[in-house]
Amino acid sequence: MSRLFSLAAAILIAVGVAWRTSGHSTQHRRRGLNHLSLDPHGFPHSEFCVQALAAGVTLFAFAAAERRKNGALSSSQLLPAAEVAILFRYGNRHRDREAWKQTIGRLSAKKFRKRFKVSRARFNIICNLIAEDVEPDDIGKYMAWVSSKSHISAEVHLAVTLRYLAGSNFSDVEDIYGLEESSIYKCIWKTLKALDRRLQLCDFNPWSLSTCARLAEKMWHRSKFTMAGCIGALDGMAVRICKPKASDTDNPKHYFNRKGFYSMNLQAIADADRCFLWFSLATSGGTHDSLAFRLSNLGQQLTKRGLPPGYWIAGDDAYGITEWLICPYSTQSCRGHPARDHFNFYQSRCRINVECAFGMLTERFGVLRRPLKPSLAKVSLIVSVCLKLHNICVQDGIARHDPLSKDVRPWDIFEPIPQDVVSYVPRDLKKRQKSNLRQKLCDDLAKKGFKRPNKVEKPRRRRGR
Repeated sequence: MSRLFSLAAAILIAVGVAWRTSGHSTQHRRRGLNHLSLDPHGFPHSEFCVQALAAGVTLFAFAAAERRKNGALSSSQLLPAAEVAILFRYGNRHRDREAWKQTIGRLSAKKFRKRFKVSRARFNIICNLIAEDVEPDDIGKYMAWVSSKSHISAEVHLAVTLRYLAGSNFSDVEDIYGLEESSIYKCIWKTLKALDRRLQLCDFNPWSLSTCARLAEKMWHRSKFTMAGCIGALDGMAVRICKPKASDTDNPKHYFNRKGFYSMNLQAIADADRCFLWFSLATSGGTHDSLAFRLSNLGQQLTKRGLPPGYWIAGDDAYGITEWLICPYSTQSCRGHPARDHFNFYQSRCRINVECAFGMLTERFGVLRRPLKPSLAKVSLIVSVCLKLHNICVQDGIARHDPLSKDVRPWDIFEPIPQDVVSYVPRDLKKRQKSNLRQKLCDDLAKKGFKRPNKVEKPRRRRGR
């Protein structure tokens, strides 16, 4: 393959050089091939020879890269080939990609966090963490320097990605950071993959007694010392997407939810600090929340193993009640039982934390407030990075443990579910079952005298004549 590339490159380069040297004055013909060592801007412009030379040197670079991949060419021997490939890349303007640092450097800490959603110190930490994943190697830096006098640094990669997640427009990013639209897309996806690989969501092990005790204590304080044993709150959110392509799914109609738009079903568990402990984005938007959770890896494991005795997760009435997933009483069952109505009120104090976490997430990252156009796999990548960055923002504010880690966590990502499974809700999930733990919690609240606060009606103001 490398020999074929070299032969085609030699033919195209010869045609381009012959066209240049034969159709011009004697002074140019005397220069011949020696003119190749001079500035490429000195050549007389001809569209045909430019295309021939560009195609030739590109194939020559491919041939050199192919030989290096096979071990026939070392990195030091590839640099001359890079010089030849770069020589004819005239017309590329020199880009000042470091000018944005002067503008950003004048921002206050509050404005910096408003634009990039993280503090300046955290920005530098994350930048150092992903530098080896996003920055080019020595050959790439050399080719970028010859072409545009600068390469795209890790700071630019991270800044562009954070502005994209914050909801910025591509035209603004292009003007500030000196990047073309194609380079912006490459920077974003490369950085998102690096962030997803390097950042850790949270150290959540629901079968560890120490983890359950720590999470339950925080929720105990958040609920004002009323609900004991709750380690987190479970709920679902519809992530807006554009209509899926035929290459992503067999039936795009399954992604059209009951609210009237295309989406993917995000299932997540949040703690008392509104940090996400777990998430799953594996089902379409038309899937019921209860079924989406049952189909996730954590849902299947909890169905088999459950939680340690006395610990539970708060959910809304969309989920089926178990001994480890406590849901509120239905409106019909609360009639004639005021204690159940009181329980629903205090149970909602635990459940509201995940709803607040979803609100903070969409408020912080504007990319989630509009329909996402990328493929379904890339949508999962965007949501995963947003959740992890959300935890960083929250934990920086409350001075908790550092969530940055180089370890890869096996969280749920986009896994296609059979379409005949996600389009309906099984009847057994709709049945209301009894839970001894829920009845015990309800009785404890009644013994302690906790009741739903009475609604205080504000006096209406009389309209002045």
